[in-house]
This record gives sequence, structure tokens and C-alpha cells, in this order.
Amino acid sequence: MRIRPAPAPLLVALLVGCNVDIYGVTPASGRIMGRVVDMDGDPLGGATVSVLEGDRWTDLVHTDALGWFETSRLQGNQWIRVEADGYLPRVRPAGPTDQPLFRLSESDGSTVRLVFVGSTTFGEGYYDQDGLGLRHGHELADIVASLDGVAPLLEGVQQANIVLEGPVSDHDGWHPDKPAVYRNHPLTPAALARVGFDFVHLANDHAFDLLDQGVADTIAQLEAAGLSHAGAGLDAEQAWAPTLRDVGALRLATIGCTTLTGADYAVGIVATDVQGGAAACDRDAIDERLALLAPQAELTVLQLHSGFSLDPKPSLTTVELAEQASSGGAGLVINHHPRVNGGLSWVGDALFVESLGAFATDLTLWETYPSALLEVHVDHDGVIQRAFLEPLLRDTLRPMAVLGWPRQRIARDLLAASSADVALDDGALELDLDGRSELQERLLQLSADGDGWSQPADLRDGWLSSIEGTDYWQVGRDLLRVGDFEDIDADDDLAEGFLWIADSSYEWFSDQAAYEGSYGLRMARDESHTEPVWTHPRHRVPLPPDKPISVAGQLRGRGDVELQVSWYDDSSGESFERSYHSLEGERDWTPFHVELTPPEGAEYANLYLKLYPPERGTVHVDIDALRLIAWENFTPDELEPYDSLRVVGEATCRVRRKVMPVSD
Repeated sequence: MRIRPAPAPLLVALLVGCNVDIYGVTPASGRIMGRVVDMDGDPLGGATVSVLEGDRWTDLVHTDALGWFETSRLQGNQWIRVEADGYLPRVRPAGPTDQPLFRLSESDGSTVRLVFVGSTTFGEGYYDQDGLGLRHGHELADIVASLDGVAPLLEGVQQANIVLEGPVSDHDGWHPDKPAVYRNHPLTPAALARVGFDFVHLANDHAFDLLDQGVADTIAQLEAAGLSHAGAGLDAEQAWAPTLRDVGALRLATIGCTTLTGADYAVGIVATDVQGGAAACDRDAIDERLALLAPQAELTVLQLHSGFSLDPKPSLTTVELAEQASSGGAGLVINHHPRVNGGLSWVGDALFVESLGAFATDLTLWETYPSALLEVHVDHDGVIQRAFLEPLLRDTLRPMAVLGWPRQRIARDLLAASSADVALDDGALELDLDGRSELQERLLQLSADGDGWSQPADLRDGWLSSIEGTDYWQVGRDLLRVGDFEDIDADDDLAEGFLWIADSSYEWFSDQAAYEGSYGLRMARDESHTEPVWTHPRHRVPLPPDKPISVAGQLRGRGDVELQVSWYDDSSGESFERSYHSLEGERDWTPFHVELTPPEGAEYANLYLKLYPPERGTVHVDIDALRLIAWENFTPDELEPYDSLRVVGEATCRVRRKVMPVSD
């Protein structure tokens, strides 16, 4: 367990006698209090609560009559499971500073739990020793370990579904035309089965990357691991073959297809009468399969690989296919290709999941790091009783269920992208099937010094509803998500700086550096050094076009601190321009706010926080609540996506949020 870096000997010597342990990191520990309620928000007394310690659930306690529970066995964030007679269980990560809410849905014993996650490829990055580093002879254990951050969410699920892009094979016959080809380790299916997955969706534009041999190897490896599959095969008939499974009391059918057919390649990538590959989305084929499945299954699921990469909005073709599937009797349509999160909507009587993002992959694009896990509860007649999305965030290679602002931010984005009736529920996004959600409001007072903008205010617990007192205001979105430096996952590492680079003993994340929350960034330098110490987000952040950009945060300490902003015209390659901004700190916490002017052609940016050596002695500074905000130039019609607000003058703001109910 990582708690603190080893300080350099010289720095230790300089600090002796000053009675300040600047390297101290005290893990948040002690009791955790949470609450268990039913779908109406009424408390559930007598529910059993347990904590995951290693591979065992322990620390069994029970909720009181008001649904509250308390446990004192936590150190750092942990997984918590809640069970109650007559209800489906719920597993969520929680931390000692949280007050987690567990909402349970009723079950007569026949309701089944289905889970779906997005696109997955255990690609080249997983073999890089600078990354996860699959070790020879340990590949199975390493792939399983890479999914530890989500595995508890699969416990007790009747069917867990995953999308696998790229064949499972060690065959070397690469596709001759494709510029990008994927391959998964042969032990991937065994690892997925061990983690808890049951079904693999194969219809995508990478199914034929290793040609027919790759398709054959994939199917053989999946079946050897006991995993069901659909969407690809050695010919069109096999690719379109549905999977029919008895899932508890439910007969479940699944088919899959892709609209990415590689028509411009000399060698096709979809299955035909004489070639393997993925099932190509064809309207007649969809109608035919749905008609055959209607009398055989209570619920039919169509999984699509469609739309445009990195675009959360479904394409017209994707929507039309979802509508067709609904007309043919499908109750659930899930799309996967965009690799970024989309929303929830209804097409006829079918629930349409527009995208679940990139679940596990070595993609290093910042926008692909968030994803979501969909859980659906279905009765024995195939009727959806409940659906919710748990936000996930990749720690480079590992998908993790997360807490705090990242979880809230992802849920807010999912809500804003959804046309279905949805509501926030303690960091999850709940499909409000029965109109239970309610609007809550609060007032926020803002003021600016002089004629400029106020310090940006957080709208994390809602979004702007109305504003009075000024005609000059802007809403924006935090592009960074991880500028709080909090411990946001439930793994064994403490204060690791999720998605930040801190690779020396002179920058680290400490509870003593927290402006708010549990942790902040601390940097230290002494007179013996000749260069600054610096840290930065692990990957560059994409910029929305033609929007004002600013950086805001809190700074403590009188060191020579500089913010370097590097500007890029692409997701890879060197920066083409840099800007430098001095940050002035004091002994107490001081807000800073830097307006940025992106140069022409800037598509991405990264922030470098630097502390320069002092002329004498030792200096350390603390930074927290860091935001990289893109502001709107106009007044938007929909305010749900925006989490930041600034004004000129004074203003009274009404902040609204839509949430699931909780009884007092």
C-alpha cells in the first residue's frame, strides 16, 4: 500500500527541528455512515452490510429502523455490499468521508440482474512494462487484476456482458488493408470468465483483424472458457446466430451487428457466405432474426457497433436501427462504437443505450477515460423494472468505479445526454421509470471584486436554474475532472493522484495539503536544487472549439510557482506553443484564476505545475481544487452539463438538481 514517497535525505536534514512533517499522509479512516432505502426512498431497517477485505466480505452490521448503518473497519475507500430480504443486493465503493446511499429494488425471486459494459481491448499497452505489464507466465492473473476495480459490481449478476474488440489469438496473419489492427491475449476469455463475465459481444470493425484464423481462434477460446457470444463467425449465418440463454426465470436472446463494414478495403471485414467476420447490420437480417426470436425469448437484446468515434450523439443510422429493433420486439438496444459515454433514451418500447464508452483499453485519449456500467433489472416476463448507470473512470489501463467529483461529473454528463426521464442518485444515474424523482433547489450568492469576473463557483450538486442581479454571467465545464487530487477509487493505493504524473519524491498528494476534501498536491524544493519540480495530468486534455478557457484553483505557500500550459494540434506529438503564468501564493489559502487564450490550431492542452528552488532554505507549496474550465460564449438553452459559474458584480443564483427521493 502506497502512503508516502521516501523523502530525499538532504530535504529530511533541512526539515529536522522545524516540527513539520510535510511528507505526512494520514489515510482517511474511522467509521463510515451510510443509508439503505427502497425505490421510494423509504428506509430499509435490518439490511445486512458487509465490507470487502481481500477476497472476503466481512464486518457484517445491520441497518437501524431509519436505514442507517455504521462501520469502523475502513481505512481508505472500500467496497460495501448491502443485502435485504425481498430485495436485490447492491454493491458500491465508499469512503470514510462519504455518506453513501444504497437504493435497493424489490424482487420476488424471479427478477434477474443484467450488466453491460463498453468496448474492451487488451491491446499493446497491456504488454508495456511501463503500463500494467503482463508478465510472462502471469498473464491470466494480470488481466484479472486489471479488472479488480470493477469486479465487485459483477457479483450476483445473472448475466454480465462485455464487448471485445479484436480477435483472441496469437495468429500472425494481419489484415492487409487496415491501418489499425487489434489483438487480445489468448487468455483473455479465461480472465473475463474468472472476473464474472458471461457473454461477449463480437460485432465490430476489429473482429476480422487476424482474418479467418483469428475469428476461429476467438470462438474456440470463448467457448473453452464457457462464455456465450454473438456477432461474429466464420460465415454470415454463424455471425448472425443469436445466443439464447436461460437467465434465472428469464429466456434471454442476444444478437449483434456493426455498421462499420470496411467497404473501402480490398479485403472485407464482415462475414459473407465465403468469409468470416462480423455481422453487418442489415435491415432484412434484423427483421428476420427478431421475428424468429419473438416466440422464443421474453427479452431480446440487440447490441450495435455503430455511429461515429468520440461522438456521444448517435448517428441517424444508429437511431433508425434502434427504432427498427424496437418495432421488431427488442426490449433493449445497446450501442458501443463511439468509445465515449452517451445517454439513455426510449425508442418505442425499447430502452436505447447510446454508448457505454471504452471500458478497458490502452487508448490514451482523455475523452475516452470515463465510461459506465449499466445494470438492468428484468422480471420473468422480460419487462425492465429498473436501470441505472454506475460511472467508471480508467486509471490509464484499469477501469475503476470511482467516488467524489469524477463520479458526479460523469453522471451529470450522462444525465445531460439522456432524453429518457433520468435522475441523479448519489453519483449514479437512475432511469426514473415511475416518476419518483424530485427537483431540489438552493440559493447561491456570488460577487466579484472590481469589474472583472468572480472566482468560478462550483455547481457540482446541480445546475443553474435562474440568476438575478447581473446581466453578465457565464457557465462552463471542468475539463480536468481530477483536479481535487482525491483518492477516488477503492484499490489498495492511498493518495496516488488518479491520472496525475508525480514521479519524484518532491511532489506528492497529502492530507496536509487539502484545501477541501481529504487530499491536495504538495510540492517541495530547497536551495541545493537547480531545476523546478513539476507535475501534470497524465494525458493532454481536448479543448472544445472557440470557447474561452481559464484555470482556477487554490494555492498556499510563498514559493515561486509557475503554471505552464502546453498547446497541441493533435492527440500525439510535441506541443507547438507554450504559455507561462506566475501564481502568487500566501501563507493561507489564496484563490487564483488565470485566463487563457488558446493559440490558433490548439486542439489539446496540458497543465504543468512547477515550483522553482528558493535562494535559501526549503520551500513547499500546496495546490488544490484545480479546474480547467471551458466557458460558453452564449446563454445555452440546456444548463445541465455545466458545473461552473462566474459573474460580473453581484448575483443571486438558483441551483437546481433532479434526484431520486430519500425520506427524512
